[in-house]
Amino acid sequence: MNKYYLESICTFHEVFVIEAENEEDAKRIYLMHKPDQNYSKYLGDKIIAVYPETPEVYRRFMNTEEMFFDGYSKEEGNQLKYVWHNKEVENA
Repeated sequence: MNKYYLESICTFHEVFVIEAENEEDAKRIYLMHKPDQNYSKYLGDKIIAVYPETPEVYRRFMNTEEMFFDGYSKEEGNQLKYVWHNKEVENA
């Protein structure tokens, strides 16, 4: 089967409770440490691009400093599975 790269933007409303001297200090702590949220509500997502897998596209994401899962998702018997490129399968 073919593999496709699907790019999306997800939006959450999140609240963080941070102990700080003042509002500016709270912002600094948030930006510096990215603490876990105390409240999170999923607001939705939007698909912005879908394109077939190519070696160039794979290298684009593989060579990034951000997180990259070196595998793909597939539906198997109405259940989502994650397959690593070494073919190890995990249930979602």
